Amino acid sequence: IQSNTTMKIISAYLMLVLGGNDHPTVEDVKKVLASVEIQGDDTKIAKLIDELKDKNVFDVIELGKAKMAAAAPVAVASSSSSSSTVTKKEEDKKDDKKKDDKKDDKEKQETPKEEEKKEDGAAGMGEIFGGMFDQTLQ
Repeated sequence: IQSNTTMKIISAYLMLVLGGNDHPTVEDVKKVLASVEIQGDDTKIAKLIDELKDKNVFDVIELGKAKMAAAAPVAVASSSSSSSTVTKKEEDKKDDKKKDDKKDDKEKQETPKEEEKKEDGAAGMGEIFGGMFDQTLQ
């Protein structure tokens, strides 16, 4: 529970701001949290309020979005080692596809008896759920 507390405090603060309270107090935030049976940490709430003091919360959010957008290309930048990783992943995908193809071929070779068992089992499911699977089998 403790790990989510910070996000819950921020959420309560933002709800108050969206509700028209431009400068929520510690008590305001605690009331919102108490309404959903969460006990807020006065220190964390006070720290949030102090950090947002004299700031427009919507401007702070926009600034955060801009910082995230600026950081995004750094995460996407490639290097020679990442290209070898991509090649390895492509090879793994090809191997997986070959395995899937072999599995499909094996399933096609099943005897009619095995297919009948599968159909009987599916029909049984249709009976359990009031026939809702019967239409999909036909």
